[in-house]
Amino acid sequence: MSSSLAWNPATPVGLWAWLLALAPLAGCAHSGANLLLRQDLAGGAVQRTDTLVVRPAAAEQTTFLGDYADDPPSVATNREKLQGTYAPKLVAALRAAGFRAELLEGAEPPAGAVLLAPVARSFDAGMAAVRVWTGSRSHLLVEVALTRGADSLAQVTLDAYSDWHADVFERMDGHIDDSVAALVEYLQGKIP
Repeated sequence: MSSSLAWNPATPVGLWAWLLALAPLAGCAHSGANLLLRQDLAGGAVQRTDTLVVRPAAAEQTTFLGDYADDPPSVATNREKLQGTYAPKLVAALRAAGFRAELLEGAEPPAGAVLLAPVARSFDAGMAAVRVWTGSRSHLLVEVALTRGADSLAQVTLDAYSDWHADVFERMDGHIDDSVAALVEYLQGKIP
């Protein structure tokens, strides 16, 4: 078979060659986050003048699946990224949206402050080998509790997802950004 036939989409070989060449592009831009309410924030429970204190993301018990899940250095890098970047990104996004926000310093927030406590439940990087054929997604699942003292104000679950990214580390950054954006958008809609 000549090489000119290999790229001719009218031939079976050419059709497969085109599909394989274009498959990675099929879902490049499809990402976002779903916010699932477990306890909705009641109107008036939090004001814009309240201080929102964000605890570093708990990732000690995060389940890792998909690409690199069996690679301890990759799991450690992703765990550290969750613990080290989720809360600072959330604080920066909250401030940009006009909230008074700060990182938690010490074991407990100041009296009267609203504590946001993110817990990363799972990160599924998907599988590159499967993604080309079936569109395997990657997911970051984070639960966030909002409390003031002993009072539970709200509980949300954020499912950040993407159909395609170049590597597992880019997926994590994108998922953190999408998760944070969805949470801030929710809070903007609930807090006057």
